[in-house]
Amino acid sequence: MKYFKLNLFIVLVTTQLLVSCETKEYADQTPAPSMVIDGFDGKLSSDLSFTGITSVGYFDDTTASLLWSDISTSGAVEYHIFDISSGAPILIEKVLAPNSSITLRNLKSNESYEFIVRAKDEDGMLEDNTNSISITTLSIPIDVPYFEVLDPDTFLPLSSVTQGFDKTPTFGIYGVNVGDTVSLYSDACVTKVGEGVVKSSNLVYITTDELSPNSYTFYAERTNINGASSGCSSYTKSYEVTYCPSGYVTVDANPYLGNNKFCVMKYEAKAWYDSDNDNRIESSDFFDLDGCEESTCTTKNWGTGFYKPGSIEDHKPWRNIDIATAQDACQKLGDDHDLITNNEWMAIAAEIESITSNWSSGTVGTGCIFTGNVGILDACGYSGGAIDEGSGRDTKAELELASGETIFDLSGNVSEWVNWDESEDVTFGPLSCDDTWKDFNEEFCDGSENKYDYLPFNPGLVSDLIYDSTYGIGKIEGGTGGIALRGGGYQFGKKAGVYSLSLVSTPASYNLNTGFRCVYRP
Repeated sequence: MKYFKLNLFIVLVTTQLLVSCETKEYADQTPAPSMVIDGFDGKLSSDLSFTGITSVGYFDDTTASLLWSDISTSGAVEYHIFDISSGAPILIEKVLAPNSSITLRNLKSNESYEFIVRAKDEDGMLEDNTNSISITTLSIPIDVPYFEVLDPDTFLPLSSVTQGFDKTPTFGIYGVNVGDTVSLYSDACVTKVGEGVVKSSNLVYITTDELSPNSYTFYAERTNINGASSGCSSYTKSYEVTYCPSGYVTVDANPYLGNNKFCVMKYEAKAWYDSDNDNRIESSDFFDLDGCEESTCTTKNWGTGFYKPGSIEDHKPWRNIDIATAQDACQKLGDDHDLITNNEWMAIAAEIESITSNWSSGTVGTGCIFTGNVGILDACGYSGGAIDEGSGRDTKAELELASGETIFDLSGNVSEWVNWDESEDVTFGPLSCDDTWKDFNEEFCDGSENKYDYLPFNPGLVSDLIYDSTYGIGKIEGGTGGIALRGGGYQFGKKAGVYSLSLVSTPASYNLNTGFRCVYRP
């Protein structure tokens, strides 16, 4: 009897070793012989009725998805997956019931494999089906099937967006394998702009190197763990990295003023509800219609907990807020956003003053610069009778910049808050000017101010003696408040213009005919 038990033990151990003792680099460890011997009832295998592997759901260069029919209701507690390519079963994975599939990873490329799946019962016994399926993995990775630009905050695809001002956009690249090294190119796989390794799913996020504003067609290439490359993807993504956010226009650097190139709102700021808080104006967003809390427009600093400053042509400008509130609203749009400064205003005015299409005569220095809605109907401006808005505007409200883009209502419609310097806080202009509204000259504030802070550039070389408000440049007003208002409003008449400047306001000032404009500094 002892002899029989000893020989049976040797047979069982030998059988189990043939089934499960060999390993590959992707295997963990094989089951111990005791899994079969414990609770032995005279059977060499489980009597579970299991047909084994049924199909291969998918395979490529390094992965294979194996499928079978779950029989956990009949007593299966676990499934063991074996590679029998070499003739001897090699245990490579185990999964608990009721799983009915597994994805094998880290396979060799262009390699033939044969797999079987066996069920284990609650006594630790494996049934002995021999149903197998063979595959040969692909020699190279398949083409990257899909990638998208992602929202930098939510990492959700922005499939409808074809442009953005983020100079380092993030891409989600799908349909790749764990272990792949994925390269992203800004052209047909010549200029690499980013790279990532797939860690734990069929997706990798790649943030590009800093890109210059331009239109790009992005390509991807994947190299698997075996060093095989897919080659340049047939799928591409066209995307334009813009210099400015949507609704903003470009202003060039001015060597005399010392400012860098920047972006400014094309329209006076409107009260904008950003429904998904993504800083992109979309059809799901909406704007306040009249730019005030109520029809009487009496509430000061209204809407700041609900609205953002947005730049579109429709609706009246956001008004009745003081300069600090306007600056805070601009800064909350994100990094590099701010209220326009006096230096930036001067840079815009200088561009407008030098472009022929902005002059009534079509010649710089002859006639007048268009002023827009200022309460006077003449060659320079028009009288809207109230704050103007929307499409179909009088063309005198639109002025051209050096980039060829246009800007609305820089002179006229509503006056606009301007921060004197580029600072996180509100800064003052001259505080001790007692000059009332007057034409521009170098004697403003007794000649104590830098001429680049206020004086027109006069590219048409008009005599300083006659270069005044009749040319559409506006007038200047001193005061003791020191907070700058520029451009002029719909009732300003000849005081309005691209260089118009008033310094009577204080930080506490607000007005139903005063708005603001934000800038973006890349």
